[in-house]
Amino acid sequence: MHTTGRSVVAPILQCALVGDYIMLRHLKNLIRRILGQPTDCQRVEARPHTQEQNPGGPNYIPIESHFELVHIPGTNSYLGHVIKIMQMEIGELVTLSNQLGVLLGCGHSVDTLERIVTPHWTREGLGGCCNYCAQENALLFAQDKLTLEQLQLKSRYCTACQGKSCHGCGRRDLCVRHSLAFQYPDGRTVYLCPSCMAKEEEKYFFNTAMQIMLLPFLEDREPPSENRRDHDHQP
Repeated sequence: MHTTGRSVVAPILQCALVGDYIMLRHLKNLIRRILGQPTDCQRVEARPHTQEQNPGGPNYIPIESHFELVHIPGTNSYLGHVIKIMQMEIGELVTLSNQLGVLLGCGHSVDTLERIVTPHWTREGLGGCCNYCAQENALLFAQDKLTLEQLQLKSRYCTACQGKSCHGCGRRDLCVRHSLAFQYPDGRTVYLCPSCMAKEEEKYFFNTAMQIMLLPFLEDREPPSENRRDHDHQP
């Protein structure tokens, strides 16, 4: 989004915030009913836009604001630049530039959607949304332990924290915390999502238990190799 003037951008951000908040409030009540918890019937009303504090201090008069914002899909948050032109009491114009970023669930802050790589530095971008992080955070939101903004951003990870695709089901929306390494007895290692990991571990322990249970029967059926060689050499 590219526009000039604070009066154009602020109402858009405010309307998007209120609309998504009402929708997620209904989602929270549904989860609470499933958990047997009391629902929250609080009514959400749009708050009037208030003039933000002058970033340049009392001696600066705001002249113009220039926004270069990119919307993060599925959230009410934006990345980009905010440039403000201020006028000092002596008439001199001052330009203030602010880079907008967000803190993601992986613990890293990003201020760009795409990963930027140069010969001298790398700036990580927005990687994606982890399905299992979203499930965990939905329960926390239903218990009022997360705000709306935290619910939207804590399920996302940067491009450096994207997990490997699940070898079992092929799921790709995994962060590194939910992309789990599983090693087979032959030394082969694959990466699984938590659901496939639970199934693979259950199958592995079942096969191991069956081998232990059948081991006495297998030993009785086959004589020791030394006795078999002595029996073969008898006249």
